[in-house]
Amino acid sequence: MKKQFLFLLALATVQTVFGQQQEVLSKAVHYRNIGPFRGGRSVAASGVVQDPLTYYMGTTGGGLWKTEDAGQHWNNVSDGFFNTGSVGAVAVSESHPNIVYVGMGEHAPRGVMTTYGDGVYKSLDGGKTWQHLGLEATQHISRIRIHPSNPDIVYVSAQGALHGPNHRIGLYDMVMLKDNHIDYCGGVTKAIETTLAYLAREKRDIPVIVETRTLAEVRECLEFPMLYRILLDNMSVSLMRETVALVNRKIPTEASGNITRETIVAVAETGVDYISMGAITYSAGVLDISLKAVS
Repeated sequence: MKKQFLFLLALATVQTVFGQQQEVLSKAVHYRNIGPFRGGRSVAASGVVQDPLTYYMGTTGGGLWKTEDAGQHWNNVSDGFFNTGSVGAVAVSESHPNIVYVGMGEHAPRGVMTTYGDGVYKSLDGGKTWQHLGLEATQHISRIRIHPSNPDIVYVSAQGALHGPNHRIGLYDMVMLKDNHIDYCGGVTKAIETTLAYLAREKRDIPVIVETRTLAEVRECLEFPMLYRILLDNMSVSLMRETVALVNRKIPTEASGNITRETIVAVAETGVDYISMGAITYSAGVLDISLKAVS
């Protein structure tokens, strides 16, 4: 027992001394600006796995910069490739370090100015050349995550228009007919006709989205080509593929409901235009409002 006590006492003494030494050393370390000095504000940066000297930094007005000597020298790698200069997210593939994705548009809104971007860019050669992949309408991208072993699978977290129409933020600029609204109205056709009559009466010109569950409901939607989007809710992959073929790009389609990280590739391969995936946003605060209709 005495030996155990002495051992614990010695261990505690070593830890205390080591902690004191670490504290002394840390006081001698100070942060300093390592540039680039004309890059502007930055909200995005990424290192490279197994390469402690290489880093990428995205600025809010100066594009994307890269250092290969731990910050001693920085070079702009986006000039001549990017159409906008505001970077909101940077991600480097763990399995293929030359593959880099950049999301445009700073994601931290400010009162004085917040610059927007034009979607996602991809490099296959460590930033020497870039390809624009799309998602222009996202405007502000806050995060990009690349699959650890397959760099072709990428998740993009986008905020959308901060100061304009964005049906993912408010209920004032778009109508979304959910399944409970449709059931209450007595079907898809009646729900759409009631909505269009209301908008005409109120002299409001805003888009209408309809949630569908069956092929029959989709056929009803196709009778209204002015619809902004058709949601394919909780459909199987086979039914979704059949639905996309039926719609044939007449109205944009969006897959939603019961989509996971394991099924998202199969869903994307059906040809839908958009995918809503709640499985990666469950940690976010819930903002939906549930309203019960009564007669």
